[in-house]
Amino acid sequence: MCYRQLITLFWLFVAARAMFCQSFQKEYMPANGGFVIPYNAAQRPDGRFLISHSVNSDSTRLYVTCLEPNGAVAWSVGLRAHPDISGDEGLVEAPIVATTDNGCIVMASKSYQSQVMQQGWALVKLAPDGSVQWNRQMAGVGLLDDFLEHSEGYTFVAARYPPTLNRRYLALLNNDGIALWEKDLSTSLSTIAVSKMQMLPGRRILLMLVTGNATQSVGHLLGVSESGQISDFLSLPDFTFLGACEHPDGRLFFLGKTTNRLLLGALQAGGLEWIKTLEVPTDSYSNGALILDGAQTHLIVSFQGAELPDQRVFMSFDLNGQFSNGFFVPSKEGVANRLIPTTDNALAWVSFSKRNPLRAFVFAKTSFDSLLADCPIGLMCPIGTRDTLLNPLTPPTWKTQDVSRIVGRSANRYAQSINVSDYCADLPVFNAQLFASDTLACVGDTIRFRRDSLAQGYSSWVFQKGTPSVFSGGHPPGVIFLDSGDWEVRHIFEQMGCRDTAWFNIHIKPKPQIGLPPDTAICVGTAIDIRVGGAPDWQYAWSDGVEGDVREVMYPGSYSVTVTNGGGCTDEGKVQVSAIDFPQPPLPSDTLLCEKQSVLIDLVAPLGWQYAWADGFQGLGRLFSEKGVYVLLAESPEGCQLADSIQVDVAPCAECFVYFPNVIKPELGDANGMFGLQTGCNVSAYSIRIYDRWGGLIFEGNQPQQSWNGTYRGKLVPPGVYVFHAAFVLENGGEAKRFSKSGSVAVVR
Repeated sequence: MCYRQLITLFWLFVAARAMFCQSFQKEYMPANGGFVIPYNAAQRPDGRFLISHSVNSDSTRLYVTCLEPNGAVAWSVGLRAHPDISGDEGLVEAPIVATTDNGCIVMASKSYQSQVMQQGWALVKLAPDGSVQWNRQMAGVGLLDDFLEHSEGYTFVAARYPPTLNRRYLALLNNDGIALWEKDLSTSLSTIAVSKMQMLPGRRILLMLVTGNATQSVGHLLGVSESGQISDFLSLPDFTFLGACEHPDGRLFFLGKTTNRLLLGALQAGGLEWIKTLEVPTDSYSNGALILDGAQTHLIVSFQGAELPDQRVFMSFDLNGQFSNGFFVPSKEGVANRLIPTTDNALAWVSFSKRNPLRAFVFAKTSFDSLLADCPIGLMCPIGTRDTLLNPLTPPTWKTQDVSRIVGRSANRYAQSINVSDYCADLPVFNAQLFASDTLACVGDTIRFRRDSLAQGYSSWVFQKGTPSVFSGGHPPGVIFLDSGDWEVRHIFEQMGCRDTAWFNIHIKPKPQIGLPPDTAICVGTAIDIRVGGAPDWQYAWSDGVEGDVREVMYPGSYSVTVTNGGGCTDEGKVQVSAIDFPQPPLPSDTLLCEKQSVLIDLVAPLGWQYAWADGFQGLGRLFSEKGVYVLLAESPEGCQLADSIQVDVAPCAECFVYFPNVIKPELGDANGMFGLQTGCNVSAYSIRIYDRWGGLIFEGNQPQQSWNGTYRGKLVPPGVYVFHAAFVLENGGEAKRFSKSGSVAVVR
């Protein structure tokens, strides 16, 4: 393993070599509490540091804290840049710059709604003691990607008009806050955004932009003169400039990124001298910075990445782009935080506190060799660089238009107290150790894999015979193995050029393969056996509590079984069993005839069915006039033997009849949708019950005029055959006779 974390004692030794260049890392917490967000830092000519941050303890949002060169608090004030406007002042990136008189200028804000109302950002100038010297409001200007730079008594502003994307606001002010010029910058491409800005010697401005339209994105490195004239240095496709610096010999070095690469390059006499890809893991880089070291013999590249979000990375390269060394320190930063070179050839930055999140901020200042004494340092393994070809593009047409937006206003300040303490945070774990939700699983199970929760870096995974088979990222999705066996899971972990690999074998057990027959049908009144099949150590659990690999089925329904093999793996299966019955009852319900009456039943056998009368009567159509039970035998196309019968009763009833319909259609809602007794006789002591085919009572009545409408508990019953039994006393011609009648009725749709 090439990765090493240097212990505190070692770095104390290193720090002893650089006692003349004091380093520290401290946490700063407002005494009155509140919601704290650190923004930016600057260093005054006298060596003091200035920090812009928020403290959400009252309507004042933006604070400036001044620190001594050793990190002690000199003073801290809150600013109200819009005292004549009610409401809270919004949160922004709050860029801050130190001025030549040991004061500073900070960009304060109003809320976004106020921007739309043309209230805009404000530039507040503070004296060395933190008192307000002047306040300049930029009407209707300011959003998130806004920048300040100061050099030789002049302050340059780059800001945005919300929500406009096709122009940017540029201005140059002198130390008294007087605008020397204000301009709108636009381009032939549809959108324009500032990615970084830097002042160069001679009051020159280095402006880094991104322009684009629906099909093209271009990064630009521009020079802006003291008079506001624009000159192009470099335009690259699909590129974002993260930082730049100028060497005394005139070379211009730059740092930038494409979609998945971090690049370092150099311009000489207006042309590309070289451009190299830094072989660090593919990542989303932010907070990029590029500066020259104190000796101006090496380039210092610093950035933060998505795979190492709580660390600030430092890399040293010679002036030809070759890697020298690198390390990283714990530092949880926001998008706006920037790295600043100090007057003693060291580095400094402001960041979030991990110990007291959003309750304090942290400020770090390194020694001349970019190290922090008394805090852990993570060493990078050597990383490679490779020559890269990017073809510069013809720059677009730049347009400027003079505008006037800066107006003078008053501003208020409020003193506050800041508590300070020494601060260090832990380095992330560098270990490819991996964990699984289960190392013994069954085919088709979902298994979750993860790395150490404290690890930060780039992870790639390989799952032999798994789905997915490969994955990049710290949190793989659930993995499914479709084949049984011993398979390898491999985790490759990279942290800033260092690599560690871990793996283990996961045993995937086979699932039992259930051999259920297909869905089937049985003849009414018969039974079949459902056989599952399997091995002697299998266990079987049917959904209705039956056990065993064979079960008898006599009734239609759904029969599901769960099978567990000797390895504890399970599988499930289901067989749907239906009953073979008459499509609809061929015979009408039992009937009562008066003497000398008859009824004709004319049958037609459905396709594939065979009908025959049990008493040998030939033909299907039959006239009934005598009392008796008449049985019809049937054979279905599947060979099932079925029977239906009709009971005929004969009574002396000259003008009396008894009839129950054998088919109803409930949706009709009329007489054809109702089932009940139809008779011309006097009926008493009446009762009727109707059952479904499983014997469940679904209707009961005791009045001859009561009819069943084909519903049960307020809902229509399914189509099918339902059985009834009726009993009553029939009165006719002065005689009373008890009758009982059973039969069936078909409900159709």
